[in-house]
Amino acid sequence: MGDIEGAPVVAASAEPGPQLRWRGRVDREVVRQPHGEAVDRDPVDEVDRAVALALAARRRGEDLHLVPGRPQPRGEVVDLHLDATQPRQVAVGEHGDLHADSLSWARMVLMPHTLVAFHAHPDDEALLTAGTMARAAAEGHRVVLVLATDGAAGLAAATFGDPTTLGARRLGEAQRSADVLGVARVACLGYADSGLGPALDPDPAGQVRFVRTSVAEAAERLAAILREENASVLLTYDANGGYGHRDHVMIHHVGARAAMLARTPRVLQATIPRDTICRAIALAQKVYRFPPEFDPTSFERAFVPRSAVTHRISVRRHIPAKRAAMRAHASQASADGGADRTLAAFLRIPRPVYDLVFGREWYVDPARPPGSPVSRDIFEGL
Repeated sequence: MGDIEGAPVVAASAEPGPQLRWRGRVDREVVRQPHGEAVDRDPVDEVDRAVALALAARRRGEDLHLVPGRPQPRGEVVDLHLDATQPRQVAVGEHGDLHADSLSWARMVLMPHTLVAFHAHPDDEALLTAGTMARAAAEGHRVVLVLATDGAAGLAAATFGDPTTLGARRLGEAQRSADVLGVARVACLGYADSGLGPALDPDPAGQVRFVRTSVAEAAERLAAILREENASVLLTYDANGGYGHRDHVMIHHVGARAAMLARTPRVLQATIPRDTICRAIALAQKVYRFPPEFDPTSFERAFVPRSAVTHRISVRRHIPAKRAAMRAHASQASADGGADRTLAAFLRIPRPVYDLVFGREWYVDPARPPGSPVSRDIFEGL
């Protein structure tokens, strides 16, 4: 047994953590800490929550530093001498066997991130990023959905309301979509839907159409949420706004500015490789008759080339959630006069084909060096 210098513990929360007395001890003779046996015989006060303690790796002769969230190196057993007169003390032994094979490295070091998905209208999240959101939530990360508008200018059958009530209906659909995806929070920036028509309608009472607001003003609203959530990753759209919707292009610019203001570490632009879309449309035309106004050549200029994709995310395990999210937007699968809607057509695709078509989602990281390998994890490196 030899005395070495140690450093105070820093808790993994914002509150002051338990303080350890200097000159902790390390027993190099004991190979394994018995499960559930305290490493110090001094009594300890009650703690409100567990604090994970472990040793950082060090070379011979270096100081020993105790840090939160790191697994205990094998062959190193800590004898922490706690000061029982101080409140909120904790012994490592309370956390069980730090060397046990059953403790996975991933479980010990995983620090949950916050993913913020920024979309123009309710239902956009279901079409472009639902699988990524569901996967992140299933992996224990916090997921937040931010909508720029309520989508009141969207098309829908008359049974779903007129433009004065459709927005509230669609926000309700977005909440149901978020619920099935595991989203923790839904926020709306409060702008009015800019619509799809060639002419931009006047602003409704008390609102400004999203495309008419300044990028700086909208970015400040989004940045406030990014700061509040301490976001690790922000999802936006590619520079084309996907297929070119004016509100989607605005999402691209506002998201980029907001991430810079909030110092969000990573921005990923949701997209689809355009060659994949063109091949899918060519195949679909053999069995499905598109509406007369549908122009398949427009997709030759939409989204991005495959070479621009930096992240390809497998979401096949989360297809049921993605499909349920689409189904939640019932108004956007409706139309008067028997007209067909894209969302309704997607939901009619047989499950095996649906899994193939929607089992991956693609992103562009504008900060990623050219030639980097395509990543399969949006949190990689964070």
